[in-house]
Order: sequence, then C-alpha cells, then structure tokens
Amino acid sequence: MAFTDSLALAFGAPPLEPLTYYLLRDVDAVYRLLGLESTLKFGTTGTDFPTAARALATTLKERPNLSLDSVLTKVYPNPIVYASGAVLTAVVRDWRKRTLRYGAPTTKGRARTANLR
Repeated sequence: MAFTDSLALAFGAPPLEPLTYYLLRDVDAVYRLLGLESTLKFGTTGTDFPTAARALATTLKERPNLSLDSVLTKVYPNPIVYASGAVLTAVVRDWRKRTLRYGAPTTKGRARTANLR
C-alpha cells in the first residue's frame, strides 16, 4: 500500500481505499466465504462439450457413487461440476425440443423416472 499511496501523492490523486483480497481454490469458495451461493453451475472449463462429456463419463465409471445430487450439493473440482451442469443442460434442452415438437410424453398411468447417472 505504501507504494500506491506514494504514487497517488506524487500525481495528486486520492489514496486508494483498503482492498480485501481472497486467495482460495476457486470462485465458488470465494462466493461461499462472502455468503453468496453460485447457482449457475454449467460449462466445460475451456474444453468443448464432447470432450467434457467424455471426461465426465470416465469420472462416473471411476466413481460409481457419484450422482447428480452429490455433484450439486457437495464440493467437487470445477471440471466435474461444470461438465455435469453442461450435460444436464443438454439433456433438458433436448427433452424440451422433443416435447415442443412431438408433445409431452405420456406415462399411461405410471410415473416415469430417469436415472441421470
């Protein structure tokens, strides 16, 4: 701060306000520290969708207890969380397209569930 204060004084600018800096493992941890919850958990962390989906499939084979519920409610590395969100978004988008094109699917009196693992 002494350096920036001396620069501000030399140029006749007001001194900087105090700055709080957090160094954490990811932006979600910063949000939690600040009491915010990041709810948009999708994307592919810099890879294309097919590559992220294949990496997620490999992770799911290696970790059979991993589920969508656990990914969305516990702390996992961003590539797992974001790829899971991207795949879920793609599934919902495709379902919505089919529903709009062909009408809502019928269950013929039985509840239909899906295992998204």
